[in-house]
Amino acid sequence: MVRSMFSTVEKNKNDSRMSLNSPKTKEYASLNLKDKTLRKTRSERFVNAMKSLDAGGGVKSLPPEVFEAINDEFPEIDLGGFLLGFVSKCYLGGSFEVHTLDYSLQIVQHFQLGEALPDGMEKARRLANNSQYEFVEVYTDRCCAVDKDGNVSVIQG
Repeated sequence: MVRSMFSTVEKNKNDSRMSLNSPKTKEYASLNLKDKTLRKTRSERFVNAMKSLDAGGGVKSLPPEVFEAINDEFPEIDLGGFLLGFVSKCYLGGSFEVHTLDYSLQIVQHFQLGEALPDGMEKARRLANNSQYEFVEVYTDRCCAVDKDGNVSVIQG
C-alpha cells in the first residue's frame, strides 16, 4: 500500500495553524505588501512633485498634478489611516525651517524654527533637515526618508 507523503489534518477548534484564507493570514499578507511597497524606490515623477511643494509661503492648496503623482505612486495599498503626511526642508528663507503636506493631500503649510508640527509629524523634522533627504513620508508607525534619486530609508517608530 502506498502511503501519502502529506498527512491529512483534521479540523478542530483548537487547531492553531493558519489557513491561507484566514483573516490573520490576509492581514499579514496585507502588512507584507505595505512594507514592500513603502520600501520600493520612488519614481522621478513623485520625487519632483514633492520637491515642487516649496513654492510660496503660508498655507496653500495642492496642485492637481502633485495630487495625481502621489496617488499614482502607491496604487497597491490604501494609505488612509496610515499616512500622516509629508515633511521636507523649506528653502523660502528667513525663519522658515520645514513644510508639510497633510494626510488629506490638500494643504501645504510652512513652519518656522521651533514651531511645532501637527498630527505626529514632529518625529520627521530632524530627518527633513538632513541634506541627504529630499522629503520624509510620515506614517503612524514609521518614517520613510527619500533621497534625490528616490531611494528610501525606513525608520521605525
